[in-house]
Amino acid sequence: MMKSLSPPCLALLVSGCQIDPYTHAPTLTSTDWYDVGMEDAISAAP
Repeated sequence: MMKSLSPPCLALLVSGCQIDPYTHAPTLTSTDWYDVGMEDAISAAP
């Protein structure tokens, strides 16, 4: 039983240190979506 649980728990512990818990938090500043769209279009990022 313990051998089947060890790899997933180990993977969860290792990856848990790299997850930023605040990535989903909204920013309190207002966003100018026109500027964001222009920067996105100009940057040509995939």
